[in-house]
Amino acid sequence: MSSFDQKMSSLVNATLPRAAVQPPKQRANEIFQHTIGHYNFLKTQLKPEQSINLVCYIGGMVFDVYRVSATDHYFEITARDENESLHIVTSPVEQIAFDIIISKKTNDEPPREIGFKIDQSLKLGDKAAS
Repeated sequence: MSSFDQKMSSLVNATLPRAAVQPPKQRANEIFQHTIGHYNFLKTQLKPEQSINLVCYIGGMVFDVYRVSATDHYFEITARDENESLHIVTSPVEQIAFDIIISKKTNDEPPREIGFKIDQSLKLGDKAAS
């Protein structure tokens, strides 16, 4: 084997240092904290003739959001569809989209309060259960 082949062989077979394995981000918490923060801010900016709604899209269906729990990379959504049927859906973050809708008010009801719960067993930066 030539010296060039030996050098190439040693480079190919060299063990490269691995980057430290990063714990997965808790994307569900991050996404919904942003969404609910934006919803609550916009709620304070509404004009008297406006209403606000938070909906989500899952599997091609639209749902009115009432409660959200975030755990790691998943959401559990309590919502109603257009027929007022109640749904409790568990979905990975990649398969859900949230939409804040501001429209002309059709009744005098105040904006809906959205419940939000983060799984307390894992918080950002924690390695063990709380």
